[in-house]
Amino acid sequence: MVAVLKATKDIRAGTRITSDELGATQIRAADPSVLQTLILSGDRGQIVGQTAAMDVRAGSLVPAGVSAPQATSQLWTASIPVRRAPVDLKPGDHVALLVTGTTTTGSPAEFVFLQDVQVLSIGSGSADLWLQPNVVAQVEWYADHGGIVLFKMQPGSVQQKLPAGGGP
Repeated sequence: MVAVLKATKDIRAGTRITSDELGATQIRAADPSVLQTLILSGDRGQIVGQTAAMDVRAGSLVPAGVSAPQATSQLWTASIPVRRAPVDLKPGDHVALLVTGTTTTGSPAEFVFLQDVQVLSIGSGSADLWLQPNVVAQVEWYADHGGIVLFKMQPGSVQQKLPAGGGP
């Protein structure tokens, strides 16, 4: 039997993991590779205070990737209204944000504003996204002025030199 961490309360992506959200439970691990996917009870102190990278439901075993890398810990959670998103979009997916703007001649154009943005949760007509603090106001402005369309993409597969008005 091995002691691993279990969520005593729901852990929400984008929030700080607190001690009261974690408990220990014993599991029988016949396959050592199973333990690599979980957090051992003795490693509790390493994730308390870290930012959660995913949701973990109360009663579930805490997966090894629950805490976000330091690079994402400074991101803000922003609930953004979206005009359209893929029907199979789910938390953890990465998206590109297509917005409506104008060209230098004043003509309307659609363009990719951001790429490789992680989705934290999906609602009816909205999405919670992890964003750099310096772009949140601009994303909200685009949401209010023409709307935002989300396109699913592979994490890290940022496209360079996309033509304005050409979409993704």
